[in-house]
Amino acid sequence: MATQTITRYSRITLEIQPPVVRISLQNSPLNIIDIPMMEELSQALAEIESHHDIPVVVLAGSGKAFYRVPFCVPRLRDKGGHLLTPWSAEA
Repeated sequence: MATQTITRYSRITLEIQPPVVRISLQNSPLNIIDIPMMEELSQALAEIESHHDIPVVVLAGSGKAFYRVPFCVPRLRDKGGHLLTPWSAEA
């Protein structure tokens, strides 16, 4: 069995245990995906890409809630719109 690696960021936890990665959102109480969390998710996804033995990524919220903020694209372009590229269907 592969070794488990846990990386803790300020707003997410990344648990790597091939063939699965679990990303847990740690932004209580609603686990809102804001710009700082998007930056951490981008870093975590870059780390995951280096593991060719991981076909599954599980995204979960800690606690009782998971909330995805509807994107306001003009606002995000000013405050980190470049972070939308990995999340865009057109990218």
